[in-house]
Amino acid sequence: MILSAARICKVRHAATAFDGVGALLEPGRWNSIGRRMVYTSECPALALLEIMVHADYEIMHSYALFPLTFDDTLVEVVDPAALPPGWKFMLEPAWAPLQHIGTDWLESLRTPILRVPTVLVPDQYNYLLNPTHSDFAKISIGPQQNLVPDPRLRNAP
Repeated sequence: MILSAARICKVRHAATAFDGVGALLEPGRWNSIGRRMVYTSECPALALLEIMVHADYEIMHSYALFPLTFDDTLVEVVDPAALPPGWKFMLEPAWAPLQHIGTDWLESLRTPILRVPTVLVPDQYNYLLNPTHSDFAKISIGPQQNLVPDPRLRNAP
């Protein structure tokens, strides 16, 4: 089955949106520093929401959207029930147990994609990509699109 995902990044980083250097330099919920990883979401709306929790609306016009498609055989799934209690409420630096999951997956080279639950919306998922995996090229990355957020989001609480 073909799955889809979306990545949103700053326009100035669009040329390198899938090299994983951002995660290499900065730790995240699922990656420790020094590990290449690319964060994507299962749909553009979730990708936008993931960006909005970190960015001010006024700069949203400086972001680009990339659609992706891939076969589900490229995906390993993290069972939310197997995650540590309270994982959604862990704040940095308490991410270590989740970073360990991401690091183990990266080092195993089992798949180029890991599906993980998102904190923001129940029963929605993000896809983590391993840009160093030999099957990474099997992920189809669509053309860059300008992100044009609805002006009503300016007043979102």
